[in-house]
Amino acid sequence: MDLYFADILEVEVTLDMEVKGQKEVVNCILNIRVPGKDAYVKSTSSIFEDAILKAADSAKRKLRKRKTQLQSARKKSSPNRIILYPPDQIQH
Repeated sequence: MDLYFADILEVEVTLDMEVKGQKEVVNCILNIRVPGKDAYVKSTSSIFEDAILKAADSAKRKLRKRKTQLQSARKKSSPNRIILYPPDQIQH
């Protein structure tokens, strides 16, 4: 997860099994603590491992999206950039 967002403070994983009718459903909830607003991911499956993998994939997408949004916000808030050309490319 650190590859997708470096400022992760803590990840809380909650696994819960509930019975719906005749089916057992596994819920996997990830609460990812990061500076600012925490990321929350929930997935369900009939298999523990599958629920965990689905939640991890969703968390990767969510953290990658947040990282991209933060980077674009930083670019917008930076002062206007000046493009410097080599002297031989300047037209007089």
